[in-house]
Amino acid sequence: MSGQFWLDHFTKTRYTFGNSWTASVREHLVEQLRALQLDRGSTREVADRVARFWRQAYYESLFPLRFACAADALGVLYSADALPPKAEVDLESLAGNRLRRSLRDGESLPPILPDLARGEEGWLLSDRLLL
Repeated sequence: MSGQFWLDHFTKTRYTFGNSWTASVREHLVEQLRALQLDRGSTREVADRVARFWRQAYYESLFPLRFACAADALGVLYSADALPPKAEVDLESLAGNRLRRSLRDGESLPPILPDLARGEEGWLLSDRLLL
């Protein structure tokens, strides 16, 4: 899987990734999905919760990609870069860093999970799941 990339069509930034990044993001997302109590409710209720996660919670934790919140020594919040402002970002080198659960999740990284078949076209896995 090394050498694959996801292209952000808005900024034209290429995000390269490999097995370590993908495993880290998958583990992070599985943890969040487990918190939805997938063993409770009817099949439809569970499916609705999972769809809501991919449609809303995932995108809220993802975008804006480079934005992060940080606090100074006095606790005053300011915006920071979650990802470097470069034309190509090596996500693989960032695998294992803390991943975001929401936009206000400090300086955590966005959990970018590209569609392995169409990431070069700008697709995320969630884009295909929601079709």
